[in-house]
Amino acid sequence: MTEDTRIMTDEELDRAEARIEAEMAAARARPVDPAIEAAVQAALALPYPLRVWREPEGYYACEAPDVEGCLGTGDDPAAAIADWRDAFAAWAEAVIAAGQPLPAPSEPPSADRYAGRVLVRMPRSLHRQLAEQAEREGTSLNQLAVTYVARALGAAATRTGTRA
Repeated sequence: MTEDTRIMTDEELDRAEARIEAEMAAARARPVDPAIEAAVQAALALPYPLRVWREPEGYYACEAPDVEGCLGTGDDPAAAIADWRDAFAAWAEAVIAAGQPLPAPSEPPSADRYAGRVLVRMPRSLHRQLAEQAEREGTSLNQLAVTYVARALGAAATRTGTRA
């Protein structure tokens, strides 16, 4: 434990939880500004690209790279997305109420961007090794390179618990 970290006593934790519960109840009871609520609903309809992944502990997490600091979690991808939407709505409400602009969603990648063609520069010695291995396996250089890349991505995904 570092000097800036300390463990709360049970009484301190109970007081903190009671304070948070009271603040949440007060927030739920305050009148809703129809203009802000409409702006939040409009923000929820924006096409923010979401990234969902499974954590090593087994739960799912969701974030929108365009919206820093909003994270959702859940037992499955749908629950993580729903939790993210709740977090985003609360965050967007605070941003809008403060008169600040929301970040615009980034453009989704176009289909042309991933046309299945990549130019790779490599040392001649590596090119020769790949060509010789492809010949030994009776396949094309291109197919061998795709196989090796796919295997490497699969292995990386297995190590990190992410989806390749």
